[in-house]
Amino acid sequence: MRTMKVVAGAVLVVLITACGSSTPPLTLPKTNSNHTPTSSAAGPHPAKVPATGTIGFLGCSNTDDAVLGYEKDVNGPGRFWDIHSGYGGGAISDWANSDMYWALFEAQLAKHPVVAIWWHLCMHPHTTQAEVDAVFARLRQDVGPSVPIYVSAMASYSAAGECPMADPAGSEVFYHQLISSGKVLPGPVLTPLSPQNTKPDGCHPQKSALLSDGQRLKAFFGS
Repeated sequence: MRTMKVVAGAVLVVLITACGSSTPPLTLPKTNSNHTPTSSAAGPHPAKVPATGTIGFLGCSNTDDAVLGYEKDVNGPGRFWDIHSGYGGGAISDWANSDMYWALFEAQLAKHPVVAIWWHLCMHPHTTQAEVDAVFARLRQDVGPSVPIYVSAMASYSAAGECPMADPAGSEVFYHQLISSGKVLPGPVLTPLSPQNTKPDGCHPQKSALLSDGQRLKAFFGS
């Protein structure tokens, strides 16, 4: 979730604070600093992942980082869209309140049709149910009714307040809501983050975590 600017010449996103939605924020449970996502606790679901074809994705700069780790692991884009898609930033509130991100996504989709989508639930505090619903509706509209959507919650942060712009606990709540609705499938669990494996900004993974995420994506989606 690179702060507040679009990466020039890229094809991927920016972090903005949630624009004024009339829908009140979802009330989230209190969590402690050791909150750990339980998404996809049962592990990968390879039988449900199409064996061949391109995987598209949407999210934020942490999403880009995970896909970059995947590209390094497989020595190329593998099954994923190339990361030069410009999402550096886009939390759910950004996707819900701006067409800019969708223009980038839809350009990729037109060039590279997909057999599945990976949706990483990058989230600011105070993200609303309406915003999550809006992103899902637009995504389903764009990819059609038959393309499976695999969802991952944000990585956990071991240190309380390490990344104030992120809301991994909220992401986990919305993840479980989406899975329980039957609209999406559980995706891979990303590498837990801590001061030892994040950059000085406290939000983005260092190389070790980035490569670990790449391995997790490869294990789940294949190469």
